[in-house]
Amino acid sequence: MNTNAQVRQNSREAVAVFDDESELLDVIEELESSGFDHSEMSVMPSLKEVEKHIGRKLASVEDAEDDPDIPRKTPVDMASFGAAQGVLVGIPLYIGAITAIVNYARMGAETSTIIGAACVGGAIGGVIGLALAGWVRHRHARHIKEQIDHGGLLLWVRIRGKKHEETARSVIADHIVRNFHMHGVLAK
Repeated sequence: MNTNAQVRQNSREAVAVFDDESELLDVIEELESSGFDHSEMSVMPSLKEVEKHIGRKLASVEDAEDDPDIPRKTPVDMASFGAAQGVLVGIPLYIGAITAIVNYARMGAETSTIIGAACVGGAIGGVIGLALAGWVRHRHARHIKEQIDHGGLLLWVRIRGKKHEETARSVIADHIVRNFHMHGVLAK
């Protein structure tokens, strides 16, 4: 007779540690093109978030590889990251330009003045947006460096079956990784 623990243990997961974000992103992209869903992959959030969640300092990323209590997050692909940065620049630019147009039009300014004000307002908003995007890039780079300095970038990949496992092994084995292994997972 199967207990709940035995049934839940049947899930498997691939684990790999990367020393380079580009290599990690290449593996994620290759796994997706090989039939894995983006939601089947997860990475470790910031060390600060992990340590807050587990209530202690994490000695090394290796200590997190097989620990089911480590929080996880969905990896962000670079295209989405770039799009988010574009939004961070575009929205303040738009708000600055529209605000200038509305204010100068309300004052009854001439069309050429309104256009000039829109350009200046948009430029000011764009600079604010560039600063926001730069802050996001810096924060991301700091997060990546922190994890690499702490032992590497962790990737977990949920496995749906034997063929899925073989595909994961094949894809990941073609890349530069450390501590690549499979383990059983207790479903929560």
